[in-house]
Amino acid sequence: MLKYNLIYTSPGNDDYLWNGTGFDKLKSVDREPLLFSGKSVKEDQLKETLQKCKETARKLFPEDTDPTIKSVEVVVP
Repeated sequence: MLKYNLIYTSPGNDDYLWNGTGFDKLKSVDREPLLFSGKSVKEDQLKETLQKCKETARKLFPEDTDPTIKSVEVVVP
């Protein structure tokens, strides 16, 4: 079964990784990129989780009236 990470792009063009309850900023100067681990979402939960992710983005980033969320397939060897 496929798994996905969800990435939110803010109006300021910053990327945030969905962690299951909120977002962790990517491209942070304070952290190494490999320290980030998002909440993987199974394919059958993707639609529901995308909706929850958008609702959270609207609350955390009220200036963004139409949040952009990308689902990125997690490759598992």
